[in-house]
Amino acid sequence: METPESLVDVPPPRRKTFPRKGHTKSRKGCYNCKRRKIKCQETRPSCSNCEKADLQCQYPDVASRWASMAGALVVQPTAQPTVFSMEDMHFFHHFMVRAYPHLPVGGDSLWQGTIPAFAHQHDFLIHSMLALAASHLSMNGHGDYRAAALQHRIVAVRLLNESLSKGGGNQGEADAKLAACLALTFQSSYMEDGVYDFLTMIRGCALVTQDHSLEHPTSAFHCFSGENHGRTMQERLREMPINEIDPKVLDAAVDSLDALKPLCQDNPRMKEYRQILLEIVQQTYHSPLQAYFTFCESYNWPSRLEHSEFAAFINPENQIGQLLLSHFVALQLLQQCTTDFVWSERDTAPPSTVVTAWLYRIDENISPELKHLNAWPMKLGEAFNDAMNSGGLNIRLGPVKVKVHSPTAFGSPRNFSFDINTITSLIGVDPDVAKSFPM
Repeated sequence: METPESLVDVPPPRRKTFPRKGHTKSRKGCYNCKRRKIKCQETRPSCSNCEKADLQCQYPDVASRWASMAGALVVQPTAQPTVFSMEDMHFFHHFMVRAYPHLPVGGDSLWQGTIPAFAHQHDFLIHSMLALAASHLSMNGHGDYRAAALQHRIVAVRLLNESLSKGGGNQGEADAKLAACLALTFQSSYMEDGVYDFLTMIRGCALVTQDHSLEHPTSAFHCFSGENHGRTMQERLREMPINEIDPKVLDAAVDSLDALKPLCQDNPRMKEYRQILLEIVQQTYHSPLQAYFTFCESYNWPSRLEHSEFAAFINPENQIGQLLLSHFVALQLLQQCTTDFVWSERDTAPPSTVVTAWLYRIDENISPELKHLNAWPMKLGEAFNDAMNSGGLNIRLGPVKVKVHSPTAFGSPRNFSFDINTITSLIGVDPDVAKSFPM
């Protein structure tokens, strides 16, 4: 059977292809060629296409185009980075070499290595370190950096308060908060008007420590825990002379604190604090080590107060509070003998002149009728000033005359002139002994 060719599908002949003429894509062509989608010769000042079409040839501004592209690629920071000056670098170096806090005792590597390693993560910590170093330099006569110290302190306190108000955080942030509190506390001890700042920061350290587990092995301040720090102090004070302070000075301290007893009877908090100060003095007679620990424990007392109670205690108009605070500062001077021994390897001047300045500032707040109750702290401050001016610090005072009043301090007081070598206590004194006192 014949099959017609018309019924068979025959594929059409394949069209001959010609290779496309290659060309370089124009990326810098003029606006007219881009709009007409033709290749631009990119000749200046006018391309051939524009000349043939009698058009005004215009090219895009390459510099502005790249600038706009670069601007689009820039990632805008979410916050302005902290800028530090060359002076701040000087402060930071001084902090690591000399100005870092004395506590924890034996914790030099903590402040010279561990803390600086993560300080850059916390602005409040960096500023507190710089503030301490600036105050330390000023105190030791290496320049007047008090303005810079105050500026860094203000920033540190503000940022620290913001961090504390947020709460939470990991172990590293908790360490940073405690480190900042300690640095600001030590800075306060270098400020002649820093007595109330000092107490406030001491309270802050204690409150931060309550929420911060020093016992945790990952804490940078693990060596500051009670057991570890106590062991270090026992090793340091093992060779300390027992009779470092003249007992006559301690006798006068007991007399002075006993004279405050009637004023504290109606205020449980003041009564408690006076007893703590008295225990420190009594323990100093025989065990400077135990007295030192009790004195350190007294730092925790402000943290046990409610905020309103603490504010009332440091109020300059609170006469009982000011008198107790003056005795606390005086006992801090007595502890200078212990701290000098403990930190004898540190090449830094003890801030005794600052602490004596605190005594004078507190004394200004005490009313004239109660000045006599502040006689012992002021006498001790004067003795320290004389010792410092003579080039030495030796608290072995001779007989000191102090004037105290009877318990009826707010009525018609009777003045007694006591020699601290014979008086043991104003409150409950033996009547036969009292008869020998001149009136």
